Amino acid sequence: SLINPPTTLISLVTILGLVGLALYLAKKERIISFCILWFFGNLVIESSVIGLELVFEHRNYLPSTMVCLLIVLLAFRYIKPKWIAIALITSFIAINSAWTYQRNTVWQDELTLWQDCSKKSPLKARPYINIGVVLGKLNNTSRAIKYFSKALKIDPNSGEACNDMGFALLRENNINDAIKYLEKAVKITPGMPKAHNNLGLALVKKDDIKRAIKCFSTAVRLDPLYSEAWNNLGLAQLRTGYIEGAVKSFSQAVKVTPGYAEAHKNLGAAFIKEGNLDEAIRQLNSALKIKPDYAKAHNLLGIALVRKGDLADAITQFRVALSIDQYYLEAKKNLEAALSGLVKIKEAILRVKDALRADPKNPALYNELGGLYKKEGELDMAIGQYKKALSISPGSVTILNNLAIAYAAKGEYEKALSQLKKIIGLRPGSADVYYNIACIYSRQNKVDKALSWLKKAMDKGFNNWALIKKDPDLENVRRTRYYRQLISGHGG
Repeated sequence: SLINPPTTLISLVTILGLVGLALYLAKKERIISFCILWFFGNLVIESSVIGLELVFEHRNYLPSTMVCLLIVLLAFRYIKPKWIAIALITSFIAINSAWTYQRNTVWQDELTLWQDCSKKSPLKARPYINIGVVLGKLNNTSRAIKYFSKALKIDPNSGEACNDMGFALLRENNINDAIKYLEKAVKITPGMPKAHNNLGLALVKKDDIKRAIKCFSTAVRLDPLYSEAWNNLGLAQLRTGYIEGAVKSFSQAVKVTPGYAEAHKNLGAAFIKEGNLDEAIRQLNSALKIKPDYAKAHNLLGIALVRKGDLADAITQFRVALSIDQYYLEAKKNLEAALSGLVKIKEAILRVKDALRADPKNPALYNELGGLYKKEGELDMAIGQYKKALSISPGSVTILNNLAIAYAAKGEYEKALSQLKKIIGLRPGSADVYYNIACIYSRQNKVDKALSWLKKAMDKGFNNWALIKKDPDLENVRRTRYYRQLISGHGG
């Protein structure tokens, strides 16, 4: 109130008195008047009835310049002889310099700053909350909990303190107590996204995934730019098998924070579960560009490459994962399995080569050998074998298609298109081939041609709408109005 504490009334009277003095001296003592009004005029900019921080030292820096001038002016006017004025001003500067140095020791880090605040304001909750947060960052969770307890004794209805206490207890694996505090936090402050996110994390540990999903959903509704909550929502959705939802959530996380390596990795994992291996590889490579020593991303990339049939590159990824973390058992098992698969491929290559020596005019054997080389990651060798097969059986649609796939994998799109168009000449009604041509044109960002061939595929009976809507090869055409018209009526 105005009189509690009494300093409030004293301060108000002082301020009004100084402003009145400035107005009274405006004509006779213009510099003195200007110094007083300068101080209050500058404070009005950021320290007024507008809800800003009540005390911030730096807010006095500019206003104080004229106060310093006023002190010097009055000292030289009223203190005689001058050397006494100089001595007093110099002493004043020296004392304040010492205090500034002393104050710097308080500001040397967050912990010393907030500990100083708690000593000077022992009845305020906020310093204790911030000490706890700093200790949490330093992984001293048990000490942090003590300070959060002090804060809650002062202000039991602080949503921030309840949230911080709950999160600290969660880190200590005290799940039940963590949930109690976090539930209290969201009840007191329902608009705090962080509290909903932390409650979701606690509920995940409790295996209450449905409630966790609701909490994460609330967090991202309150703050659509909360990438961590989007990532946590995706992880929870994966736990329930809702892969499509997880893909959307992880995609939102990387859209909000493009440098979020974990979200890229999780999105890659979701695409693997969905069977979208090309997009999975793209996301995992994005994660590794951000964080090259990300062992889990290397391991997942290896898994995606195995499923793509590229064992050689997969083995490289598993080895890199193990070089980062030598105790990574999953990567070790995957490496052993991939090496075993590679041995089997090499054995199969030797077997096919033996068969070819006995039957050198057999196109099926060359085609099989090409497929084995492709699995081994030897695309040039694979292409060579497919060409040999076609020299014997130029009208084989299967071999032409395999050769086109190998060319596309190498990025030689024109050669791939040439093979696919040969298939159309042989089988004009093959809808899948029209679709594959559309995908290759889309990869080249030739949008008009891609849409034209996609329409032809649909006209020929291609109706795999789920693939059309998710295939990463069609990403370049998916934003066009014509694309939306093509898939209208099919959940597009």
